[in-house]
Amino acid sequence: MIIPHSRKIHEFALYTAKASEYRAGELTLKDPDMVHRIVTVLRVARGEGIILFNKEFHARFVCTQMSKKEVTGVLAAKEPNQRALPVVDVLLPLLKRESLEEAIYGITECGGDSIQLVMTERVQRKWQGLHDFERLKRIQIAAAEQSKHYTFPEIKEPIALKDALAQLRVPLMCADVEGQPYLQTDKEHVALLVGPEADFTDTERELIKEHNATLFKLTSTVLRAHQAATVSVAMIKTLGMYSKLLK
Repeated sequence: MIIPHSRKIHEFALYTAKASEYRAGELTLKDPDMVHRIVTVLRVARGEGIILFNKEFHARFVCTQMSKKEVTGVLAAKEPNQRALPVVDVLLPLLKRESLEEAIYGITECGGDSIQLVMTERVQRKWQGLHDFERLKRIQIAAAEQSKHYTFPEIKEPIALKDALAQLRVPLMCADVEGQPYLQTDKEHVALLVGPEADFTDTERELIKEHNATLFKLTSTVLRAHQAATVSVAMIKTLGMYSKLLK
């Protein structure tokens, strides 16, 4: 089957939990929310393409017929999602609501692979369980759609910092103003820890040192926690990308 020509314009990406059910060829989308976003929000025109994805696959879908109730088009063969190395598992302190949302968005946007929320001694908020989790997942999906980070990270419910460190099986890196003024890693899988809004306590710093963390300095200034998380993931992923090109 020939896929209709699509103009060379920006193509939106939409997450759908049903992506695994789709098969290459003609496809009709009937989910009301999906149809509304394609037709009314994004205003995709006939002949234009979008990317449909879940955490395993992504595929280009070219719209051919549209109405307020359904969208018909042609789906290309699904391609498995690929992770960009190094894999970065983020240990993220439970920040205040707005900062936590920005951190989740930024980590996802920059290619983080998992997010383990951690409780530190100076935490300033409580975890609201399923309510918080569902809200953060929606933010994360929005970031994945914007950035086309199809393998967006899993968010894990908060555990104590000491427990998060105890279960690590990969090298630990920690963004810290007292760290070395450079970032270098040849590892394919690392854990990244950033400090909470009120910083770590002396006891927590000793615990981090016991786990042989590599301390690195991001800038000559002090960043907020959510900024440090985003910048750190971006730097590690970028170094990994350029290291691969130079080999």
